[in-house]
Amino acid sequence: MSESEAAVPEVDASKPPLRDRTVRLTTVAIAVAVALVVGVGASVGTLLPMVIGQGNQIAALASDVDQAKKDQATEGSRRANAEAALASAKQDIAKREADVAAREAAVKKTEQQVAANSFGEGIRLVGKNTAPGVYTTGTITSGRCYYVWKTSTASDADIVDNNIVKSGTATVTLRDGEVFSSNSCGTWTKQD
Repeated sequence: MSESEAAVPEVDASKPPLRDRTVRLTTVAIAVAVALVVGVGASVGTLLPMVIGQGNQIAALASDVDQAKKDQATEGSRRANAEAALASAKQDIAKREADVAAREAAVKKTEQQVAANSFGEGIRLVGKNTAPGVYTTGTITSGRCYYVWKTSTASDADIVDNNIVKSGTATVTLRDGEVFSSNSCGTWTKQD
């Protein structure tokens, strides 16, 4: 083979020339592009209503979120008002309880004074379990109030003085060291 033969490449008869192949590739590329455009257009036509629908759903959800925020703010305000009312009620109750406690203390003191200055039936040791002073009964309804001063608390103690009151009230003066007993006279209350 000569040099001139070697410089010319062999042409494969089974393949079309390069120009034909380029035209074919360009044609295929244009066909694919057209198909894509047509396909995308068809897809856009199908997807557009879906996108619009989702946009409407998003807008509705955003509106729901806004309403929920407003509701939450309203509930927060209601809760704050309720908590303020509760705190006020607790303060009012605490004040009332303090007032009741003060009144109960005053009543207890008065009851203790009354108890210290009054007595009922039985033997009293003046100066030990009964304070000396003038004592009066309420209105006698039994018809047989009996009271007595004795020399001691023994069952055989001598009677110093006694009295029976059938109606009205009875009044006695008790001195330190005396033994006094009453029966069916009700409550004796100190007068001085």
